[in-house]
Amino acid sequence: MGVRIHNFTGFARSWHQQYITIAVRRLRLSSVDSDIGSKFSQFVKAAMGKRYKWTPTMHFRRKTVHSDDDQRTYMCSELAAKSYKVMGLLRSDVPSSTYLPGSFQDSSGLIFLAGARLDPELKIDFQK
Repeated sequence: MGVRIHNFTGFARSWHQQYITIAVRRLRLSSVDSDIGSKFSQFVKAAMGKRYKWTPTMHFRRKTVHSDDDQRTYMCSELAAKSYKVMGLLRSDVPSSTYLPGSFQDSSGLIFLAGARLDPELKIDFQK
């Protein structure tokens, strides 16, 4: 299936059945670069339809694979990291593949650029 956009209502209707809880973190920007929205939109367009893939060796990849490469694949946290990098919010010299899901937890200490930050985790429990 690969990279797709789903709204939260659709997720809550059926996809959530494979999870007990999820954590949501809102991105906060201290100042907004006038191009940040268009950079993000261009990235989303380029990433749509790219396949999901993860292998242990991907985590050690040290070179960037460009979004417009037809063979480009993403792991969940790699996709998030790449979107933040495209917007100038994470260091460009750190490969997106080195970010793991835990990299975005409250306790990870991840430092964003340009004064950006993630709100504390909001846990959503689907069993209640």
